[in-house]
Amino acid sequence: MLVEIRIKNFAIIDELALSFEPGLNAITGETGSGKSIIIEAINLLVGGRADTTRIKQGTESSEIEGLFVFDNGREFVLRRSIRRDGKSRAYINGKIAAIGELTETGGALLDIHGQHEQQSLLNPKAHLELIDRFGGREIVEAKRAFQKTLEREKLGRQELEGLKTAEADRENRLEVLSWQIKEIDDAKLEPGEDAELERQVQRLKNHAKLFEAVGLGLAHLDGGAIDSLFLCRDEIAKASEADKTLAETSSKVEATCASLDEVKQFLHNYHESLAFDAGQLDQYQTRLYFLDDLKKKYALSIDGLIEHHEAALVKQESLKSSHLRLAELTNEVAQLFDKAKREAEILSAIRRRVAKRFGELILSHLREMDFSTCQFQVQIKNREFVADSLSNEGLEQIEFLFSANAGEDMRPLARIGSGGELARVMLAIRTVFGQSDGTPSLVFDEIDSGIGGKTAVKVGERLAALTASHQVICVTHLAQIAAFGDHHLVIGKRVVAGKTEIRVDKVLGDDRLKELSRLSGLINESRVSVEHARQLLDQASGKKVSGVPND
Repeated sequence: MLVEIRIKNFAIIDELALSFEPGLNAITGETGSGKSIIIEAINLLVGGRADTTRIKQGTESSEIEGLFVFDNGREFVLRRSIRRDGKSRAYINGKIAAIGELTETGGALLDIHGQHEQQSLLNPKAHLELIDRFGGREIVEAKRAFQKTLEREKLGRQELEGLKTAEADRENRLEVLSWQIKEIDDAKLEPGEDAELERQVQRLKNHAKLFEAVGLGLAHLDGGAIDSLFLCRDEIAKASEADKTLAETSSKVEATCASLDEVKQFLHNYHESLAFDAGQLDQYQTRLYFLDDLKKKYALSIDGLIEHHEAALVKQESLKSSHLRLAELTNEVAQLFDKAKREAEILSAIRRRVAKRFGELILSHLREMDFSTCQFQVQIKNREFVADSLSNEGLEQIEFLFSANAGEDMRPLARIGSGGELARVMLAIRTVFGQSDGTPSLVFDEIDSGIGGKTAVKVGERLAALTASHQVICVTHLAQIAAFGDHHLVIGKRVVAGKTEIRVDKVLGDDRLKELSRLSGLINESRVSVEHARQLLDQASGKKVSGVPND
């Protein structure tokens, strides 16, 4: 539950601390006293939208901090700061957090219900969400199964459409692939072939120069250079037998002789191979021109052409068998469509059963709030199960219908003119979810809009009933509701040193009687007003002791 909130530099608040307790915390005060500012601050704390215009004049930032404590003693501290430059910071237990994390954590700790939340009831999409939420795990599992199958059906249908489009052009693509495969096959390509041909062409073009240079090189070697080196080797070898320090040098001369002998043999063979063949040069050049044209045509290298050939063979085989995949996928999609339809119908049956029970409970709670002749119904319309317009929410279009008086036709909530009627419908829904909802703290703002008298007492009873499973914080203008509070806080304004400040007082005893008298519109502190306030407290206390039916 929310134990304490500290507000600094927010709206007209310099610094303010409020403490809340278990049960029903009633917040009252004169119109314009600042009650809405408190709710704004709580909303900001749990992830609400930051508004820099709410930063107190003359300051650069606002800060809201709240302490939440669970029944097991575990604590959560949330903190939110907003600056004039638009930057906002969030903290969870002292560690900086993303606003999304604050919203998620705050939503699990506290739920605010005000005019905005009442307006959300006017949207039929919210009605479907409420029914699904009320259905719990049974609906969650049925919906998950349906959505999983529907997703597979949609993906299969997308692939099928792609195959159908490709099938229309299959023969043309096969013809192109076959022609490309044949052309590359006929070319009889070898990896690195073009580079080798370039080398051979250059060799033939420079035949005369190469023949002369290599021949002269051999002549020099044969002119006594090798023989002299060999004689040197023999003499150094003899000398190394007498002086071992020459052994390493002798080995080097030996190696040089061997290497030079290999060079002579290579050059000799190379020189003999340099026979010029004009026909072969022409053949090599013709092949190079052909390869260059082929590379330019496909914008690929020789290695790229070989890879393209392999890929084309695979694609050709795939296209030849694509009609088999088309038939197979058509059958798969049809089966998935039928399965999704069956699962949607299962989900519909569960929703209808859950909606009937939900409607009965809402009607029961509404009649306990002075709507003795009202009617409430969950209207369900099924969409046609058509492949191109399937919704992952299922077949249902759900809308809540309501009439406040006997003889009136039920109408959508969006056509309810009374804010008080809408507030009571929301409270009935909140009560239905009360015990199963894991949110520890509930905040109600303007729940009493447009109501009074006996109806206000009934609303007070409902709020008190919620304290069996929640901490409840309620801003109210009505004494009948405030009287049900286990704790009563009064918000007021005062002027200090020319500045308006907000103050909060926890009222007990006579002070509480005075506040209830003021809320009742009676003359403060008159015997009649005080007695009336005491009767309200006694009535509320009696109803809380006797308990409120929860159906």
